[in-house]
Amino acid sequence: MHKHPQFPSPSAAADAFLAPGVKFGRYLLGRNEHAAALLDIPAIAALVDGIIDDRAGQSTWRGKPVLRGEDVPAPALAVDCSMSISPVSAARRLAALGLAPLHYADLLEARPDLVPAPLFVAE
Repeated sequence: MHKHPQFPSPSAAADAFLAPGVKFGRYLLGRNEHAAALLDIPAIAALVDGIIDDRAGQSTWRGKPVLRGEDVPAPALAVDCSMSISPVSAARRLAALGLAPLHYADLLEARPDLVPAPLFVAE
């Protein structure tokens, strides 16, 4: 099992994910419009080390390497970008990998000035 950082709260994990200079990998779980929205923000894209996708048929997506969950190097933190297709399965997958629970909504709550609201919320 990987040794990944643990945080006292989702907001602490979100703050750590968004802080430059932190010494762990940062990944997004899923290749979807929510992950794309985060990668469209240069300040966040610069922090993201890759995309977790166990069913990936390609080696990169939007300029970031795509890895299977078990190939994510420790220590790492991952944002669950799955909100409409299999969100429970995605959360279980992160837990099985030993990754701290961190969701897109946690980033939005931590930095609403930086992270865009999902389209279904913004409408």
